Order: sequence, then C-alpha cells, then structure tokens
Amino acid sequence: MKALGVLATDQGFIVPSLVVARQVRFHQCDVAPDLKIYLSDFTDEEFEIVRPIGDRYDVEFVRVSTDILKVDEKLVAHFDRGISPTALMRLAIADILPDHYDNIVYLDGDMQILGTLDPLFGTAPPEDRIAAAPETYVILREKDGSPRQWVLDYLDTLGLEKETQYFNSGMLSFRLPVWKELAPKALSFFRDNADICPNYDQCALNAVLGGDWAPIHPAFNWNSHFNKLVGEPGFDPRIVHFTSRPKPWSEGQHEWAPRYYGPYADILAQHPELSRFLNVRSAPGLMDQARHIKHTVAGWNKSLRYKRWIAQYAATQDFHVTP
Repeated sequence: MKALGVLATDQGFIVPSLVVARQVRFHQCDVAPDLKIYLSDFTDEEFEIVRPIGDRYDVEFVRVSTDILKVDEKLVAHFDRGISPTALMRLAIADILPDHYDNIVYLDGDMQILGTLDPLFGTAPPEDRIAAAPETYVILREKDGSPRQWVLDYLDTLGLEKETQYFNSGMLSFRLPVWKELAPKALSFFRDNADICPNYDQCALNAVLGGDWAPIHPAFNWNSHFNKLVGEPGFDPRIVHFTSRPKPWSEGQHEWAPRYYGPYADILAQHPELSRFLNVRSAPGLMDQARHIKHTVAGWNKSLRYKRWIAQYAATQDFHVTP
C-alpha cells in the first residue's frame, strides 16, 4: 500500500513540522510513507534555506500561496490565539495532493511522534469516510460521569446529536477522492459560519460530516488534557499533540515534561539557519522540572478519572486503527 504523510505550515511552524517529519522517519519500521510539507507563502530565500534540510530527511517541500484560501479581511478577524489562516490549508490543498496514494495521513505541526506509525500508515482508510481520533472533551465527563453540558450545547450548534461524534482534525487519514469531495464543503462552511467555528477547520469538518467518520484510537492523537498519562501502564501514545499553549518550545511551559523541549533545540543546533523561524525557550532546568512535577502531582485525582473515562470510551468504539 502506498502511503503519504502531509503537513501544511507557514514560517511560524516550519521548525516544529520538520521535527514531526524527522520523528516519523526515526520511528519508521515496515511502512515507509512519502512525506510532503506544504509551505505557505515562503519567499525564494526562505525556500532555499529549508529545501536542503528537507532533502536530508527525505521530505519534499511544496510551495503554495495563501491566495488559495480566499480568506478576506472579515475572516481574518476570526483568527486569534496565535492561530494563522494557514490552519485552513489542509482543506485548500485538496486539489493539488497527488492521486497515486492509497492512504493520505495529515499531521499537525505541534505534535511529536513517540513510536512507529505503521498501524496508521499501513491501514487503508474507509472507501467513503475519513478516519480520525476523538477530540479530548468528548471523552471527558463531569465528576458524576455524565457528558459535559457545554459540549452538548456547542455540538448542537454544529448539528451533532452526541458528544462522541466530534473528532480532532490534527491527525486525519483519508483517500483522496473522499477528501476532494469533503474539503471544499468544509472550507465553504467555515467561510459562511466562522462565528460558530472556534476551532476553525475542525468545527467545519465535523459540521459537514455530521458524525459520519471512522474512529482511530486516541493513541494516535494524544491531546494535552491527557499529558500526565504518557508513560503510565496501559497508555502507549504514538502521537502526542500539544493542543494547549504554551507549546513545549515556548517560555512558561510546564504542563508537558521538559523532555519534549529537546527535539526543537536539537534540530536548531544541527541547522542553525532555521533559528530565524523559531525562538525556543532556554533549556529546562531544575525549576522547570519542579514545576512540571508539581503540576503532575496536583492533577493526580483528575488523572485517575481520565484513565477511567478513556477506558469507558474505548470500550464503546470499534476503532479503525489501533496501536
């Protein structure tokens, strides 16, 4: 089976995206996907900086213009929290993705790969649906085990009947014909309904699909809420997704273990020419370790509930891909 891994980034996330691509290669086992990173509005000079680095890690760069997003000034106003309109690029590139792959896997740049992705790249997506992992807050519950009312209320605005129908768009697996049909609909939905899409493309995709997607095990999109469970017995995430801020490379970060800082410092040390694209925090010290330990211990009771809720969710699902 021929598989393709895809990332889409602007200058702000090129270094984290290269970290993802390099880690996919490092953990590569039986399945060897091709890798492409779509670059938004890179100048000739910027492209010449990153191109040889892509060659080193067997990653092809494809330059595109944000003009294909057709984001006007009115829509730009909806992008905040450090989010760029490039977040919509995964939708806009549907017509330029190559058509000779059986499985295309989209990955966000604010991720790290902790193990082989053979199950993900080696499993063909459904013929007529995309496959994705659930969003964290569809797994979380109130202390009494009931769904969170605000989640149900919000999903109702998107036309979803129950919380388990909502996925996170940071990792997606699909066949190209399915994506070519879906992506333009989602992009159009966002343009017409940006005021009810706080998660941008993710909200639009969920609204257009109406819950009709194939679930992938959360291990392949392990969101920030569950960071304390990494390394716990029975929890073996393959992809961690830094869905909250600050990110591991940013000052003030203590939610994720300091070890996640290393890959960003390492790639900048090997390729100092990339430093123009990313400012990384100073190396974590003892105080960072202490803050992370304090944060982890303080959330211990919550982690116990999270373990229970993940197990309950998993017991109700027939996952398309499992670790």
